Amino acid sequence: CQTEAGNIPKNITKAFFEIYSELLSERKLRIAQINSTTEYSTGGLALSIHKRALDTGHKSLFIYNIGKSDVLNTKKIGNVFDRKIHALLSRITGLQGYFSHLKTKRVIRTLEKFSPDVVHIHIIHSNDMN
Repeated sequence: CQTEAGNIPKNITKAFFEIYSELLSERKLRIAQINSTTEYSTGGLALSIHKRALDTGHKSLFIYNIGKSDVLNTKKIGNVFDRKIHALLSRITGLQGYFSHLKTKRVIRTLEKFSPDVVHIHIIHSNDMN
């Protein structure tokens, strides 16, 4: 089901949080989410979950590579140049996922600083990380 970012059916995120709220009702969590984009179905869903986590009192961090976000606690890693270099080196060598060392280190440092209880990886592609 393709949807535009922000138009994810509310019942999906509601069901997600109903399941987790039963398991985690004792305390609020630090949730880190990683997705390639803020757009399209996966980006919209991941961003909806991030917003819902913030709205329900959890600490949430959303890390992404492609797109834009004005939502609180989102961090964009990399840029077009990073993606192009990764793509070029992948085409030259035939290896995919080997040329994003700096972005990968940035994500790791960001995660270490945030110190999440849960890391939720949605979709990682588009020359994102190693």
